[in-house]
Amino acid sequence: MADFEIATLNGEKVVLAPGDRILRQDDLQALADKQQADIDAVAAAKAQLNAGDAEAVADLVLQTADRLQNRVQATRERADALEVERGKLAGGDQPTIDNLVGKAVESMSRRITRLTAAKDRVADLLNQLATAAE
Repeated sequence: MADFEIATLNGEKVVLAPGDRILRQDDLQALADKQQADIDAVAAAKAQLNAGDAEAVADLVLQTADRLQNRVQATRERADALEVERGKLAGGDQPTIDNLVGKAVESMSRRITRLTAAKDRVADLLNQLATAAE
């Protein structure tokens, strides 16, 4: 378990977790029990689907249809927002244009930083090769 370490606190062995959390043995046991319960629930659902359980299949279909409907709605809302923005750009709306230019400048600044770092790495390698050849 990365970022976890064992320590002794007031004579008791504990686990120091990220975010300055201290986990005692009972905390870890509760976590392990919850993880096992989750594994058992997923395994049971998988077994029901593998067995062709009609109720499990119907539940899966319903959940998936609901998720797809939510994604469709979100996509429609995003498409509407993009259409509004396109209209503003086509109409010459200055705040929208200024925002676009600002984002482009920021993106290009990040790209220049990445390209410069890559160029510097290559220059360093060329320098190392030249020094090694001497």
